[in-house]
Amino acid sequence: MEVRPRAPGVVTGIIVQMVTRPAQFFQAMPKRGGFLGPWRFVVAISVIDALLDALFLTAAGGHKLLPEAGALLVVVPVLFTVTSFLFSGVLFVLWWLMGSSQSFETAYRVFAYTSAITPITTLLGFVPYLSVIGLGWWFGLLALAGVYVHGISPRKSFAIFAVLAIAAAVSMTQLERQVLKMNAMHLPGAAQDHFITHSAAHVLRT
Repeated sequence: MEVRPRAPGVVTGIIVQMVTRPAQFFQAMPKRGGFLGPWRFVVAISVIDALLDALFLTAAGGHKLLPEAGALLVVVPVLFTVTSFLFSGVLFVLWWLMGSSQSFETAYRVFAYTSAITPITTLLGFVPYLSVIGLGWWFGLLALAGVYVHGISPRKSFAIFAVLAIAAAVSMTQLERQVLKMNAMHLPGAAQDHFITHSAAHVLRT
């Protein structure tokens, strides 16, 4: 499960497992072993995500958006790294309140590996409002992790994360137009819808 430097096949393998066999992935996932492997995976995923966004902005806005596209290659990995630790702390407390006895490291590992779906949810974000689907998918993976990693009952885990998913979806919908007004006025029309939905998703996860 651990990600080593220069191991794109391992990264791809984890993505495939998280998409096709998430329950089995969580059952086999080591709960300990250090932060380095999961963090490397977060960085690898963030680079893929940044490349997708950079390509979209370049295609939508041409050379005028090259500076913004280049900045994404730096900003997104930093944002993902910070988010991975902050949000793992929130998940650690949440799972603890639900009865888990696992450590913060385990919570971090779950968050890191569930980021495997980020490139797919980024592609969904290219179509207006489909980011909500990706958000629901991610909360579903967290619910599965609650069952197979933290030993929480399926009913409790899925009920709690379903409520959180609904609340997050409502918040994303409300944030979309605010993000447009604050950050996307300078983008060409073809890029605005994607910027709204995808930026709102990042805001919710930070």
